[in-house]
This record gives sequence, C-alpha cells and structure tokens, in this order.
Amino acid sequence: RSQISKQFSPSEQVNLLTNQINDCFHMVRKWMSKYYLQLNEPKTQIIIFGSSKILQQIAINGVNLLSGTTIRFLSTVKNLGVQMDQRLTFDKQITTLKQNSFHTIRNLCKVRFLLTKDHMKSVVNSMVISCLDYCNCLYYGIAERLLNQLQIIQNSAAKLVT
Repeated sequence: RSQISKQFSPSEQVNLLTNQINDCFHMVRKWMSKYYLQLNEPKTQIIIFGSSKILQQIAINGVNLLSGTTIRFLSTVKNLGVQMDQRLTFDKQITTLKQNSFHTIRNLCKVRFLLTKDHMKSVVNSMVISCLDYCNCLYYGIAERLLNQLQIIQNSAAKLVT
C-alpha cells in the first residue's frame, strides 16, 4: 500500500487537487511500472486532514485523474488497521475497537469455565488487551469520552479474569 502526503492551504486547493495530484500520480505510475508494479486507481483513497474550520473551506470533493478515474475524498480511511477520520478524533476507530472487544469478551465469557485463571489471563491479554495496545500512541490527546470508552474495555477485560 502506498501513501502520499501533501500539505496545502485552502487557497491552494484548486492547483494542488487538479494539477499537482495528477503529476504525483503520473510519477508514482512511472516508478511502479519501472519495477513491474501497477497502481490500482479504483482502490485509491484520498482524505484531507484538518480542523473543522479548514475542512469547511475545501470546496472540491474529489479529483479526476488524467487516466479517467475519479477519486472522491473520504471522511474516514483505514491505514494499517487504524481508522483515521478527517479531524483525527479517532471516534470511528474507538467505536469499532469497543464493538470488537466486547464481542470477544462475550465469547470468552461463554468458554470461561473451560479455562484456568492463568489460561484466561493469557487469552484475554492476547485477544483484547493487545488490540487496546495496538497503535495506542495515536490516542494521545483524544477526547475524554473516548478515553473513558477505552477504560471501560480494559475494566471489562480485567473483570473477566478475576
């Protein structure tokens, strides 16, 4: 999976999102072809990160590439298993993490009587806590309500092993 990052101000959006993006895609295609790779443009995703104020100033909703492919901007993209939204609040990421964690915890409750306490600790650590730990440095500075959601998951996992 390839990633390209461009920084721009709303006043530069037309030039960047029409000319520079096409030039960038052309260079990526050229490099990929040199190494016998192919860019899968229909699966290409573009997201613009910024504050609410900046995002409101973005008038363009997508880009048309010279190859004829149109790519619409997305409000959320998945990168290495982490769902990133335009304002980097990680709201969707934590909601999904909470759903998946509680699904796992419910399933583990059903088989709890089959495992010793030590085995249950190992299983909970590997199946729930490891998901909480994955990319947790991205959560620095998130809203208190989202931190509380993570704490609820951790408390439920701890309750399962005690």
